[in-house]
Amino acid sequence: MTRQEFHNRYKYNNKDHKIGGGAFGTVYKAYDCTLDREVAIKVQEIQEIEGKEFSLQLEYDAIKALEDHPNIANYESVYRYADGPGLYDYAIMQFYPLGNLSSYLKNNTIGNGERNKILVQILQGIAYLHHNRVVHRDIKPGNILVVNRPGVGIIPKITDFGLSKLAEIQNDYSQFQNSFAGGTVEYSSPEQLKGLSLKFNTDLWSFGIIIFEVFTGRTLFDVDGYSAGSAGKQGEIMQQIFKKDLRDDMKLLPEDWQPIAMLCLERDPEKRPSTGRELLKKLPKEFYKLEEDSFLRAESALKSSRQELYGHMGDCNEVTTILKNEVAIDDKPTVVNLNNQKVSDKPIQESPKPIGKTRSKTNKPIVIAAIALVCIGLSAFLIFRFLGGSHVPKFSAMVQLEGKTGYIDSQGNSILEPTYKGGLNFKEGVAPVNTENGWNYIDIDGNLTIKGDFDLATPFSDGFALVKNNEGWFFINKDGENAFNQFYKGAKLFGDGLAPIRTSEGWSFIDKDGNIAFSGIYDDVNSFSNGLAGVKKQGKWGFIDITGEQVINFNYLGVENYSEGLFGVLIGENKWQFMDKFENVAFDDFFDQVEIFSEGWAAVKKGNKWGFIDKNGKLKIDFKYENTGNFINGIAPVKLNSKWIYIDKNNKQIIEQSYDRVEDFELVN
Repeated sequence: MTRQEFHNRYKYNNKDHKIGGGAFGTVYKAYDCTLDREVAIKVQEIQEIEGKEFSLQLEYDAIKALEDHPNIANYESVYRYADGPGLYDYAIMQFYPLGNLSSYLKNNTIGNGERNKILVQILQGIAYLHHNRVVHRDIKPGNILVVNRPGVGIIPKITDFGLSKLAEIQNDYSQFQNSFAGGTVEYSSPEQLKGLSLKFNTDLWSFGIIIFEVFTGRTLFDVDGYSAGSAGKQGEIMQQIFKKDLRDDMKLLPEDWQPIAMLCLERDPEKRPSTGRELLKKLPKEFYKLEEDSFLRAESALKSSRQELYGHMGDCNEVTTILKNEVAIDDKPTVVNLNNQKVSDKPIQESPKPIGKTRSKTNKPIVIAAIALVCIGLSAFLIFRFLGGSHVPKFSAMVQLEGKTGYIDSQGNSILEPTYKGGLNFKEGVAPVNTENGWNYIDIDGNLTIKGDFDLATPFSDGFALVKNNEGWFFINKDGENAFNQFYKGAKLFGDGLAPIRTSEGWSFIDKDGNIAFSGIYDDVNSFSNGLAGVKKQGKWGFIDITGEQVINFNYLGVENYSEGLFGVLIGENKWQFMDKFENVAFDDFFDQVEIFSEGWAAVKKGNKWGFIDKNGKLKIDFKYENTGNFINGIAPVKLNSKWIYIDKNNKQIIEQSYDRVEDFELVN
């Protein structure tokens, strides 16, 4: 939309229609002539602070990927136009006639019941942001809009995410990132004012102040005798935030809210609840029930599911397991004996001839699209014959015979010749293979894409792969570069945007910028899967979510990854069972060992034999196999008479060839 088109559609003038503003933008009431409605338009000049862009576009980007939430107000769209020497963003938002919470409380008389509802909903909005790894950093009544929903009452909506994106993308301890610049001193946490590293619970300090303001009508930290915004006033307020005795102030609150406010106003962030979700669980049951909040269920924040990754790097009769949950510990890889480990017992092949001639993958989409334009009805056979290209399978598996590795498609046809010493599955379009010079990456046509001659390498996950050289373990991007310029004692694969790394203190998690995602050191961890990760402390396993909040207690001797709503837990020697995320037992049965659920079925072991069950615990394939993989695309690998074959859900062998080792089928891209 051009600037002229923008002003033809949205009618307002700067003098008469201003409804708010501050250091980071001005808000106008406007009329949308296309949809015949009133809107709010925020206008802000793009700024650069310490080399970082600060704009409404970044504010919009910070939460645009989130699901709509009743207590979050986001911009509908953002436009950028030059105005004189400056560049300005124009953000469109729904117009809220009642304004923000601050003005609503001043202009209306409401009872404590309504105040309770407003506060709970604000906290639900904060918790949802935290659950999606967003720190707001400027929570205050002026940044909470309100709407009166017919038949329901006042609905608060958190807005103004100008600082949240910066908090998410920065972790460099710069003065801006860790100061209260751009925030509001009266609502800033002690750690924010001191320039310390911020966590999710900096927002909870602000929420504690809002609790006080909602019930008393005054600001918790304030001084008289100074002009608004003066350095003297800010200094006095900061001293109150650091030192003021709050006990008498807390007595002014309703009894139910006094302990909640005190938890929020813990000056030591380590003693404060870590996230909004954790604080919600401390509310009285008549105020809030977590099990009824669909937005905070474990799978709601991140919908993208990740298939379980596991694999092996072979040398004679031993396999180096660097995927699943045994990845890269200390200076040496974990070596697992094939005869004693279920996961490590999975194979690798000598493959039949490749299908057709090899050619670069790069032009296939263009060529196929061109053929489709000429004649949509052309068959794949004609494309193959006249274009001379190999078919790109949707699924592939790494297989091995007699120590040589190759790749097959789900019909058992060979994709690549068995020329490799070892290999792992294709993922995100490439696969790691062991060559004479070391581990490198190839595409589906066998073309070399990354030549690193690594000591070890894994498939890509979330855009990164884990590799090892003589300096240690590190993550690479698709260009083969050390993504974070960092080496680790140990690491595991990315899942749900986070990866476990091992330091001298223990295991923690990093994000896709290489920054520590949240506080928490563990004895051992699994990669995230479907929003949860198994973590171990003091000999027991539990689960955390992507904010680092504990969601399953540390009660178990072992855990399998959360998948399709269930996870396996070890409660005694060779005594596994399945539970849901609320720790309800899925069905009454125990197994010697279990795998994750995949496509509705899970592999389970009883009496040294493996079979498959469904989510009701019903046996679908009898206990007859020496080992198994998981069903992917209706196909699973199973081991029988010391050889691996592939079966379907009718327990029929569907690929004639048997192999020494195999992997589950995986999506190539």
